[in-house]
Amino acid sequence: MVIKMECNMCDGSGYVVREDYVHDVLVKERCNSCLQEDRQKEEIYNNMRVLLASVSPQLLAQYLSQVIIHVGANKHSLDALEQQILAKNKTGLLSWVSLLE
Repeated sequence: MVIKMECNMCDGSGYVVREDYVHDVLVKERCNSCLQEDRQKEEIYNNMRVLLASVSPQLLAQYLSQVIIHVGANKHSLDALEQQILAKNKTGLLSWVSLLE
């Protein structure tokens, strides 16, 4: 689940504008707060990936199926999920995770 939060420093744009007094111009830089959060997410992702690699494929399939059904129900698209299951469209089913809010 991706949770978007508004950054107080950049208002969610990911960049801040600062004044460069040496060159007398405005400079657009990556927001340090957002950059730190992105690095933290990447570290958590890597650690979780290593940890979950030891879980059985059946257990992963069970929980992933529950997540995909939850997404489909929230989008009122359970019929579309059934069609993808009948068509054995694995990639299509996995893509539903991107719709998680």
